[in-house]
Formats: sequence, C-alpha cells, structure tokens
Amino acid sequence: MSDCTEKFREKYGRKPGNGNGGTFTFKNTKPVYKAFGSERQRQMYLWVRPNGANDETDLGIPYSFIKNLLCDGGGMHVSVFVADDSIQQIEIQGRNLGPHKGDTSPSSDDAMHDLWRKLLKGEVMWIQEFDARVWEAPADGEPVITAIKVHRKALPEKSEEEVLPGERKIAGAARNRH
Repeated sequence: MSDCTEKFREKYGRKPGNGNGGTFTFKNTKPVYKAFGSERQRQMYLWVRPNGANDETDLGIPYSFIKNLLCDGGGMHVSVFVADDSIQQIEIQGRNLGPHKGDTSPSSDDAMHDLWRKLLKGEVMWIQEFDARVWEAPADGEPVITAIKVHRKALPEKSEEEVLPGERKIAGAARNRH
C-alpha cells in the first residue's frame, strides 16, 4: 500500500474490537504552533497576530516605520519601537526569542530560530501569539510568543469646536430601545 493510504487508514480507520459494527474515528490533533514566519529576503511589512484572547486585532507595520529594536539578551523580551501616528511600541514576550546571553555570533546554530536576529534583518513576515486552545504546546527550545502588547499613543483631547455632532455623548442619554 502507498504511504498515503496507510496514513488515511490510521487516521480514519475502524476502532479495533468493534466487530462488524465499527465506527470511524477522527483523531483530535491540533496544528503545530510556529512563533514566526520568515524568508531570506527583506520584507515590506511585519504582520502582528495576537491570539483570540488578546484585545488587539491583527496589524501590519511597515519595516520602514520601525525606529528601534531592543532585546533583553536572554530571549524573553523583544521591544519594537514604531514611528507611527497611533502605535508607539510593540512588546513581544516569550521564550527562546533571541540569542542566549553572551552569544554574539550571527551564524550560531540558534540563528535560524532567532526572532531577534531575523527582525534586525527585516526577514520576519509575521509573528503570532501562542494560544493553547488552538495549538499543541511547542517543544522545549522552540521559540514561543506568550504575550504581544501594543502600546498606543494617547489621543489629544478635542475641543468643543472639533467634535462632530454625532460624537457628543451625554451621560445617561443612551437608552435601551428594545
């Protein structure tokens, strides 16, 4: 039998011991988590993908807007400072995101899994926050993003002349119309 047929039978085959009245089973497997995607060429945008429990939505940041990148030196925290009208900083927290302390070689064995070095080169296409409801826990030593925090600039207060009539809110004016 071909390899594909064996995989199909393993996944959808009858349960042993059920005799003639067997039922088909579906294995409950979650997809494999990957903290980031990269290519060996410079990218135009960095796609930030928080998980479903995070209040933030997906966002794209042009690499040309990135002012500064900071790493804690232990691979636990990366900060991306952005020159944008609304976003000031993106904090990325996790494990195995950067070089180990004292590792200065860009060609070490960890460099291919090193989010920090790939961000410096502009090769990261997307980053995504881990969600245990969606993915299996990654193996030890694999990069994992446990939190993505987006810090936005405070919006200036609008004067009465700048506020549009539909934007004015009066306390207690909103009523349930059902």
